[in-house]
Amino acid sequence: MHILLISREPPLADNEVASGNAIRTRQLENAFEQAGYNVSQVWLSDRAVHPAAFQSRDELQAFIGQKRPDAIVIMYWDLLALLPFELQQPVILDFIAPRPLEMLYQHPDQVGEELLLLQRYLSKCDLILVGNQAQRDLLWFTLLQAGFDLRGCEPILVVPLAAEVAGAPRSDPEVDGWTLVSGGVSWPWRKSDEYWQAIRTMTDNKREKAPRLVLFGGQYKWHAGAWAEAPADQHGILPKTDNSHNRDLAPYAHFSQYLLDSTHIGLEVAHPNIERRFSQSFRSLEFLRHGLPIICNKYLPIAGLVDDYQAGWTINKPSELEGLLQSIMQQPDEWRRRSDNARRL
Repeated sequence: MHILLISREPPLADNEVASGNAIRTRQLENAFEQAGYNVSQVWLSDRAVHPAAFQSRDELQAFIGQKRPDAIVIMYWDLLALLPFELQQPVILDFIAPRPLEMLYQHPDQVGEELLLLQRYLSKCDLILVGNQAQRDLLWFTLLQAGFDLRGCEPILVVPLAAEVAGAPRSDPEVDGWTLVSGGVSWPWRKSDEYWQAIRTMTDNKREKAPRLVLFGGQYKWHAGAWAEAPADQHGILPKTDNSHNRDLAPYAHFSQYLLDSTHIGLEVAHPNIERRFSQSFRSLEFLRHGLPIICNKYLPIAGLVDDYQAGWTINKPSELEGLLQSIMQQPDEWRRRSDNARRL
């Protein structure tokens, strides 16, 4: 069986900064191949200089005709616009992020148009993949509007993010001091500044065991200029007095090495909002697979698993963070146990 993956970007390169979409595409490709399927990938490009890149609807349809796949997997929903309505192959959409909810924070005036387009494009699909049960429940009315008869049909499968274990932390926090890590591209629906300030206050108060916070940050590689236009307080970075704790977004392999060599706890914290309650975090999976227990908000879809596996700790608000960190740093053996559990999860 041959599966054709159609994506918005080239395959993940370990020596480049990675996007969540590229990580997800690699995960699905690996899963299909391990199940015995033949997989190929083509992607949209403004400069079709690669033999697997296309620039237009006609070029994509030529690929489909040449490769003659048994099934087509679309890795970003607006690429459905380039597919004909009548295809012999089943069309599977990976709808890993609640995009209309993201648009609510980026371009609220365009949400209605976005939902109409999503409804139209979903009618081309035979199956939709989502990252968690909350995302699955979010789509039922849209599928009804798209023409799906749901009385005997459940065209949505939950396929969570997953990752292979990368290893255990190599740094000993009792010797090297505690290092917390978070960051990534800053989006308008993710507000974490008060959490970073709570950690910074521990340093300002000269606590004997104040942890170090390292934030990776930078612009989204496929939205050049958008990040630079955001207000400074949306960049998710520490004030200039602490800028030694800020790092640029790193190539995927370098980031992985840094997590193994230098960090102890991952942070997935932000003020609650409608987008966050349905989100699926690639960042959290990276922390877990490197043996970093995570501190995350209780409202996140992953929080129940973190509690069930004791793969980290869950909190409600920034004011809880300092006391929790003090407790963690006083119990390094408990941290080691939860590090093992993070890899198990």
